[in-house]
Amino acid sequence: MRLGLNVGMFPPAMYPGAPELTLAEIIHLARDAEALGVEMVWMPEAPVYREAIVPLSAMAGATRTIRLGTGILPIGYRSPLTVARTIAQLDELAEGRCLLGLGIGMRQILEQQGIATNLPVRRLREYVTVIKRFLAGETVSFQGSFYSFEATHLGFTAPRPEVPIFLGSYNEKSLQLAGEMAQGVILPALCMRAWLDGALGTLYDAAAKAGRSAADLTVTRYTITSVHADADVARASARHLLSYYIGSPHTDKVMKALGFFAAALKLRQALQEKGREAALPLVNDDIIACFAVAGTVEQCAAQLRAFDPAKVHVHTLLPVGPSPQEAIRNVLQLCRHVLA
Repeated sequence: MRLGLNVGMFPPAMYPGAPELTLAEIIHLARDAEALGVEMVWMPEAPVYREAIVPLSAMAGATRTIRLGTGILPIGYRSPLTVARTIAQLDELAEGRCLLGLGIGMRQILEQQGIATNLPVRRLREYVTVIKRFLAGETVSFQGSFYSFEATHLGFTAPRPEVPIFLGSYNEKSLQLAGEMAQGVILPALCMRAWLDGALGTLYDAAAKAGRSAADLTVTRYTITSVHADADVARASARHLLSYYIGSPHTDKVMKALGFFAAALKLRQALQEKGREAALPLVNDDIIACFAVAGTVEQCAAQLRAFDPAKVHVHTLLPVGPSPQEAIRNVLQLCRHVLA
């Protein structure tokens, strides 16, 4: 089994009263993951937590083999030229181990910051097109609907002319774009088994139409992972994170598809009227089983093995627990058990 780790979802608001995870601890986590044989570390750029580039730069200097990815960078925060320059330098630091994860991000939050999100897949297509040209060493003249450049270049020679690009994809159009243009796809945390076959069919059909093979693509899934010696404690931690996800309307499509929409609406009402503690019981065990890996080390390992490795190539574990530090300790135990 191939494993990755998402190391950037520990916002203090999710862990009230617990010590904040420091940058030094994040770097130590990357070293420990590398020693265990974890393949990838992803640092998201979540609007409620850290940015991605500084932690990844620090990890690049502290590790030697593990691959380091931005997972994901919302494209509205930086111009494609800035991202091309940044990822080329990060790849130089990491000696060719970088992965560039890109996506639109959470539209509701971006719009609250005044960042436009209309026609997202068209924006993403232009963004990826231009970045690829900059990294390849071209002097770029480009007139698109959203981005324009006139005789612009990277300013230095990128160590690799192509950094693997992963797109955070969920809907049909973004999956088609990933199949056409990317080296990999990052499936979201609320990705369910029942949806997976159709999503991969869309992805691979688009790749074939672009003259590419399914073998050209790596599929990773963000997997909410709550490990604890007490399975009830593990489920409680998963319930807490899922309440944040389900509390956002951007999950409506998934909730409707699986028959959980009524529960989601009740949860949001409870959040608004009574707060998070009142909402937590509404994340029932069926929801946890659908969207998370939760339980003891052995139980979590069995749940991961239930996925067909030909469909999900790399499980990127998103650790949760009673505290960030405990979540990390326990997910590393799971990695040790699975990769031994």
